Amino acid sequence: MRFALGHTTILLGTALALALPPVDSFAIGVDFKGRVQSTFVLRDNNGFQNGVMDKAEGVQWRNELKFDVEITPEYPTGKPPVRLEKFYLVYRGAYDAIFDVRQDRFSTVREKSPDDFEYGRDDLKWENDLREAFVDFRGEWGQSVADLRIGRQVVQWGEADGFNLMNIVNPQDNRFLMFFDNPEDLANPLWMGKLELTRNQVGPFHSIGLQLLAIPDVRPNIFAPLDGTYDAPYAFFFKGLQGLTIKEDVPSSNLDNMEYGARLGASWADSTAFLYYFKGIQDAGVLDLSTAATGTVYFKHPETKTYGASFNTFLDSVNAVFRGEASYTDGQNFADMGDFGPGGKMRGYSEHDYYQALLGIDKDFTNVKLGTN
Repeated sequence: MRFALGHTTILLGTALALALPPVDSFAIGVDFKGRVQSTFVLRDNNGFQNGVMDKAEGVQWRNELKFDVEITPEYPTGKPPVRLEKFYLVYRGAYDAIFDVRQDRFSTVREKSPDDFEYGRDDLKWENDLREAFVDFRGEWGQSVADLRIGRQVVQWGEADGFNLMNIVNPQDNRFLMFFDNPEDLANPLWMGKLELTRNQVGPFHSIGLQLLAIPDVRPNIFAPLDGTYDAPYAFFFKGLQGLTIKEDVPSSNLDNMEYGARLGASWADSTAFLYYFKGIQDAGVLDLSTAATGTVYFKHPETKTYGASFNTFLDSVNAVFRGEASYTDGQNFADMGDFGPGGKMRGYSEHDYYQALLGIDKDFTNVKLGTN
C-alpha cells in the first residue's frame, strides 16, 4: 500500500516530528504480513523410557494469530543523510482451547495473581500482546552508518540455537512455548534503546560494527503459574515443590537497575566474529529456600556480568558453515543444597564463575539421492 502526502506535517509523537525532513512531499510504504496457526500438543508424562505414550495427555490446543506492520517513509527527491527509517510493530493474539476441553485437568489453576511476573490461567488461555513496537532512525556519512532503534524489541545475540550462551539480552517466555520454537517467539520483548555504529570497507574487512544497548525494563524468565497445583501446561519443572508458594523477587525497572550491553563485530570474506559484554540480572532465577518455614520461597535474580565471543565461517569445499560460541559469567548462581546463609539457614544457592563453549556445523544435504553413493 502507498499513501501519498503533499505539503503536510504529520505528528506521530515527538520522535516522528523531529525525524521528518523539511521536504515538500513524501510517500509512506506499508508492508503487512502475518500468519494463523493451530497447535495441539500431546505430552508423555512419565517419559518414553517407562512406556511409549502410555501416559499421554493433551496439554495445549493453542490457536494463534500473529502479524507485523512495517511503515517506511519514501523520499521522492532522495534519502537525506539523517532520517526516519521506519516504524515497526508485531502483534500476537492467541486462545488455548485446552482449558475448555480439559476442564477436568486444568480447572484448578489459579485465574490470576496480583503480583508482577506471577502468571495465572488467563495469561495462558488468552494472549493479546503488542510484542514489538519501535522506531528506527538512520544516519549515513560516506562508509559510516549509525542506526538508532527505540522501543519494545527483541535482540538476538550469538550463534547457538536453543542453547543460550550469549543470547541473554531478552528473558525467555516459557508460559506456553518450549524448545525448538522460533527463538524470537520464545523471547520476552523489552523496552530499550539500541545504537549500532557500522563502518564499511575497512582494510580487509567488509564491515566493522559496534552495538550498544541500554535497557531500563528489568524482567525475569516467565513460567507457567507457580501456584500450589502446578497443573498448568509446562509447569512440570516445579512439581516437586508442591506445598510451597513461589514468588518472584525482581529488581525494579528504573535507571539505577539499568541493564547494559555491547557487541563488537567484524566480517571478512566468508566469516563473521563478535565480542560481547552484558551487565544485567540473572533472568533464570534461583530459589532462596531460607524462608521455606513460612511456606513461601522466592526466585532471586542477582546481578551478573557476562563476557563472550562467537564466530561463523563458510567453507565452500565442504559446503558447510562452522560456528562457535563461548562465554564467561561472573556471578552466576546455581542451586546448592549445601549452602547456608546468615544465621545458619539453608539458602539453597551459591555463586560461581561459569564457563560455556560450543562448536557446531550446518551442512546442506539437499542434493543427496537415496540409493546412490
